[in-house]
Amino acid sequence: MQGAREYAELFGIGIHNYVRLRIEVGQHARGKTFRIYVTNDSNTSNYIEVYGVIGGQPGWTEFYGWIHEGLWCEYFKQIVEQKQRDCYEEEMKRNGILISEKQKEAMRVDNILSNWRLPRGINRRK
Repeated sequence: MQGAREYAELFGIGIHNYVRLRIEVGQHARGKTFRIYVTNDSNTSNYIEVYGVIGGQPGWTEFYGWIHEGLWCEYFKQIVEQKQRDCYEEEMKRNGILISEKQKEAMRVDNILSNWRLPRGINRRK
């Protein structure tokens, strides 16, 4: 699959509905598939494919691109940018939690080791 791998990985497999725009991410034996459909009304059975396979052998050398261009291209670009920001923030949050857990563990270890004393009745060797 050429031209849609990044999008497929960003959105994940499934159907993603936005206002008058539907994104379908699937997969076949050779990789993921990625299609975008638009509609003018709330009738979800009245979609037109605007992004999908535009050349190559489907399932083998297929490549993706815009079948029809229009305002939905800019709308999709905004959705992608927001999705990328959300993923970045989620990753930073996960990393922050990991750092926080590491810091807590380091503080715990430091506290135990710095306050450790010999048991009563045991003298230091000189």
